[in-house]
Amino acid sequence: MEQLLPNVADIQYMPTVRAFKRLIESYQLQRKYEKFDKWPAVLSDYQLADDGCDPFGLGRTINQLDPLFREIIIKSFFYKKQDIAVMYDLPYEIAQFKRLKKKAVIEVAALLEIVVLKQA
Repeated sequence: MEQLLPNVADIQYMPTVRAFKRLIESYQLQRKYEKFDKWPAVLSDYQLADDGCDPFGLGRTINQLDPLFREIIIKSFFYKKQDIAVMYDLPYEIAQFKRLKKKAVIEVAALLEIVVLKQA
């Protein structure tokens, strides 16, 4: 069953980013609690290796994304690189990169069901 993304106009982007960052922090803490490294190994195509610890299904969810979106999410949120540093690794201008990053965050947040919607 394919999940439908909410209308982009109905999404509060910054609160959604904050919710995603909180999930990543919880993910790291849970992995540490279970005596695993902070992050699973990242394979050459930006797939996250399955090491037996995947709290919240975050690794499986990220692996479902488009390879470009995976790269953006991993570099921006896992490695905490600044946007300009990530952008230099990709063949996109800053405006194009910002749009791609927004799409990637919205897609992963929708798959994880943590999208923050505007109030009617």
